Amino acid sequence: MTTRVKIRGRLAFANIFEPKSVGDGGPRFSATVLFDRDSEAHKAVLAAIDAEAANKWGAKAPAIVKSMLKAAQGCLQDGDTKSQYSGFEDHMFVSAGQTPDKGRPDIRNAKGLPVAAGDAQAPYSGCYVVAHLDVWAQDNQYGKKVNASIAAVQFWKDGEAFGGGARPVSDNDFEDLTVEEDLA
Repeated sequence: MTTRVKIRGRLAFANIFEPKSVGDGGPRFSATVLFDRDSEAHKAVLAAIDAEAANKWGAKAPAIVKSMLKAAQGCLQDGDTKSQYSGFEDHMFVSAGQTPDKGRPDIRNAKGLPVAAGDAQAPYSGCYVVAHLDVWAQDNQYGKKVNASIAAVQFWKDGEAFGGGARPVSDNDFEDLTVEEDLA
């Protein structure tokens, strides 16, 4: 079972157009969404975690969730643990990912229209987005925790790009210069 949650936040480590391998793992679509502590996004993610944990572990859920959050396991974490990264300090974040066999996340512009990498209003690391996450409980040889998969990302507004890069260039950033050549 999964719980769908829709949150607003700042996108980081966005691998949403093409799957990417990180470390020893296979290729995955992934994203991190940052938000303020005690924000609506934080409350929504916590509620989804609690619901999935209760469904999976019943009366043991509160203790499992408390242990998971304290150990910085699962999808929701304190940004202060990643303070070496710009924008994380004094925030919470949720990490979400999925394997390519589950399909690519649905990616939309601010008007809700599909976009491709490099299009105007294509989400990038540092911009603000509305993210649709599927939260689910895991209980296997890798442990008990609550994870998130990324179902969709919609561009909300520009932000300072992470990693020293700029907003991706799109076709709208160019103009027809052949007219100026003819005049010269």
